[in-house]
Amino acid sequence: MIARSREGQERQTSTDEKSTVVFSLAVLPKYRAECIRIIRGHFGDRLTILISSAHLDSSVRTGLPSGWFTEIRMLRLGGKAFVQLGSLRPSIAAGLAVLDLNPRSLSAVAVLVARRALRRPTLVWGHIHPQAGSASKSAVLRRSLRRLAEGTISYTYEDQRKAQRDLPGQPVYVAPNSLYLAREIEPGESRDQDRDVAIYVGRLEPKKKPHLIIEALPIARKSHPDMRVAIVGAGSMEHELRRLAVIEGVEEFVEFLGWLDEPSDLRRIYSEAFCSLSPGFAGLGLTQSLGFGVPMAVAKDEPHSPEIELAQTGGVIWFESDSASSLAAALVEAWDERALVPLRDISSDVRERYSAEAMSSGLIAAVEETLSAQQKSRRSAIPLPLARIVRFALRRLAVRGPVTVGSRFRVGLGARVGSTHQLSIGHDVAVGPGSIIQVNGSIGNYVMIGMNVQIVGRNDHALDEPGTPMLYSTWIGDRELRGRDVVEIADDVWIGAASVVLSGVRIGEGAVIAAGSVVTRDVAPYSVVAGNPAREVSQRFPEEINRRVHSKYLRAVRDKV
Repeated sequence: MIARSREGQERQTSTDEKSTVVFSLAVLPKYRAECIRIIRGHFGDRLTILISSAHLDSSVRTGLPSGWFTEIRMLRLGGKAFVQLGSLRPSIAAGLAVLDLNPRSLSAVAVLVARRALRRPTLVWGHIHPQAGSASKSAVLRRSLRRLAEGTISYTYEDQRKAQRDLPGQPVYVAPNSLYLAREIEPGESRDQDRDVAIYVGRLEPKKKPHLIIEALPIARKSHPDMRVAIVGAGSMEHELRRLAVIEGVEEFVEFLGWLDEPSDLRRIYSEAFCSLSPGFAGLGLTQSLGFGVPMAVAKDEPHSPEIELAQTGGVIWFESDSASSLAAALVEAWDERALVPLRDISSDVRERYSAEAMSSGLIAAVEETLSAQQKSRRSAIPLPLARIVRFALRRLAVRGPVTVGSRFRVGLGARVGSTHQLSIGHDVAVGPGSIIQVNGSIGNYVMIGMNVQIVGRNDHALDEPGTPMLYSTWIGDRELRGRDVVEIADDVWIGAASVVLSGVRIGEGAVIAAGSVVTRDVAPYSVVAGNPAREVSQRFPEEINRRVHSKYLRAVRDKV
């Protein structure tokens, strides 16, 4: 292993110290890219991703852009377990760590035990039970890992229910195992008579049993001679499969397409398919196939991944495991029902429940809720009289200048609040650690300001005085205020961590500023904004009636204060 340079080591140390959340995982394949893109957009600099180039099974490889993660070396121990070198320190030091729920990862086990001893929150993410089932020895180990964590992130909705039964009372979140953005999950168009292909998408490895497809095709073609097979993927069995196709006399009806990753390319192939095939264990391929509206023929007695819960939609044709004749019968059945393809209702269900957006939302919710619960736990651990003294001291240290604050004003460690002319702050306002509020204007009631937020002046020094360096130009404190010097933040506003709000703007009632945003212009009431510069991305209350009810409640409470 090449040693890191001193500069690289210093940069890594800096990253460790500023990271709130660390995802320390074995790998993140290419199909995770859209999910991770959304997560990175949400957490920004608060997130560090530590992964290796390949898994214990070296055919499962990381496929994210290199700038998104820090690569760590994996030491494989006889094909049974592994250790990821370089992940321990940053994973243990993080505010929150997300680890693989996998007892084969000895580094994940070590980090989990260390963080438990240090009382730092950890989430475990992965399969609730191993492929061998809930009665296997490794299932007991997975349950033990979950007991050490604050919560579990499952791949499927059914696994969530299983996990809740296993450990009642522990939070279980669902990040449904997904491949594509919602807009990419839709059937391709074709006439049913054009659908003459059975498609296999996956690795060409023995445990996936692709040879059964070649053996079943000549049997199925006896009744439907127009039937073809397309194989999308690569692996150690490709040469053997090509040779088998020649032996079976179907080489001209089997097309090997190699790997296809782009959703548009796969949608085109699926638009020609009357069914897809899973002669070995089924996993994400089932999500893909049903998302494109194509039913899948699945072997019955295989160690399927949790995504097999999608069989409940009715898009699965079962056949006997290790039986080419049974697979051929399934092919014939699918061909006879191809007029029903694409399965639009099933595709719509997959689009709604198994998109990259749904997966990222589950992961973000798990992290944010765990961090919030940890903060509340820490607050409640302080005796009430001492908590009051601490809050009073923090307020006295933080607030400077002509600033008035209402009741139940809370400020985090290292925050600073001041103004040059006047800043009024309402009741029940919380300012996160490290935030700087140095501006004139007003902040309403029930306002949440996250960590490391800056609410500052836009032109605190004059820019238009020829012959005077800006350092010595007219300062805001030496002149009368202008409209661009004032911030107005209405009631019930949430400003996310690491955001910047410049003076001269009004943030309307009930608005939400996403973490890392830069607000340079007015924000409409009850809108959710994000980005630099911040733009509206959604509405907090899409239905007008809910907005009016909430606004009426805020006015009623304000009138009583």
